[in-house]
Amino acid sequence: MMPRVTPEHLPDSSEDRPTTALQEALAHCRRGSWSEGYRALNRAVESGEAMTPLARSYLGYLVAARDGRFWEGLDLCRQAAEERFFQPEVQVNLARTYLLRERRHEAVAALSRALEIDPGFGPAIRLRQRLGTRSRPSIPFLGRSNPINHLFGRLRAALRA
Repeated sequence: MMPRVTPEHLPDSSEDRPTTALQEALAHCRRGSWSEGYRALNRAVESGEAMTPLARSYLGYLVAARDGRFWEGLDLCRQAAEERFFQPEVQVNLARTYLLRERRHEAVAALSRALEIDPGFGPAIRLRQRLGTRSRPSIPFLGRSNPINHLFGRLRAALRA
C-alpha cells in the first residue's frame, strides 16, 4: 500500500515530459497493466520524482482503486484535471475515479469534457459507450424525479428484460 499522497507532497513537474520511470508507469497504465503501473508509480513517488499532471491523474485513480482511498485519489485527479484541463487522458482518469463510487453524473461530465477536447479519443469513447445513455423519461413533460416517471420507467425496464 502506498503511503498517504496529497498533491502538496508530490514534487511537481511543470513540464509534460515525464522521466523514463514515469514513461514506463504510464505505458503500463495505458495498456491496462494496472498492477505494474501502480508499482512503477509507487517507486517514482518513493524516489521523490517530479510528477506530471498526467502521471498524477493515473496515481490518483490507482490510489482510489487499489488502496481504497477514494477522496485522496480524487483530490489528485481533480488537481491534475485543473492543471491539464485540455488533456483528455486526464479527464478519463477523473471519470474512472468517479465511477469507483458510482458518481455517474460527474463521470459523464468528465468524459464529455474529454470528448469535447478530442472527439476521437478512444479511451473516452469506449468508457462512454460502456456507461450507455439514459432513456428519455416515460412522460417527457414530467421531471425525471417524478414518481410517475419512476414507476413507468421501472415497468419499461422490466418489460425489456
